[in-house]
Amino acid sequence: MKHGGDWLDKHIEEFFATNQLNLIDNRIARDERIEDIKIALVQLLPTVKINIRPTVEDKFGYNLVVINNKRYFQTHEDVKDNYARDYQQAIVQHLTIDTFRKGALRSTLINSLKELIIKKDLKERSLSLYH
Repeated sequence: MKHGGDWLDKHIEEFFATNQLNLIDNRIARDERIEDIKIALVQLLPTVKINIRPTVEDKFGYNLVVINNKRYFQTHEDVKDNYARDYQQAIVQHLTIDTFRKGALRSTLINSLKELIIKKDLKERSLSLYH
């Protein structure tokens, strides 16, 4: 099983070496943790090209959007939930900051990137990840 995982990781690394990854902090209270996520992604995939952006602007890019979890909005009822925004044609994968707090698990980041590729494939009606 490990062999298949290595193949998948390599494919994801090759994909994001040539496709722009946008890291978007969609939380109300922004802090330095978005930089920590960028560092973790670069350690995971040294060839990845990452832009940190305030909003999803590029509908053709690959957007990893960092959000707060539902409990955050339950305890901060005056805060608007940016998660509910309409991203139109953008390829978006959400990652809660709470997931990252637990240690930016390698599998969490790999799965998030894999989901971006799958969403691209679905949008284009193609198949690149498992060809």
